[in-house]
Amino acid sequence: MSFIDFKAIVKKVNMKPKGLTEITLEVNTADLDGKIQHLSEMIDQKVESQLESTLVIIMLKSILTRTNLQPAIRLISME
Repeated sequence: MSFIDFKAIVKKVNMKPKGLTEITLEVNTADLDGKIQHLSEMIDQKVESQLESTLVIIMLKSILTRTNLQPAIRLISME
């Protein structure tokens, strides 16, 4: 039995006949360093998996210096 851990992007979810769902993941090759052999041994094997999404929010908060009032926080970007 093997265990590997990596970060990936879900690229496609394909509903197939007979109640099957095909999930395609995209992984940076550097993240699989030393894990390729273990991953290749899992092809056509039953595996257990868990997916957790990651959302990064970057916010900028500014203060009006003359009045010391704080305007609403503005969302700058989401990754």
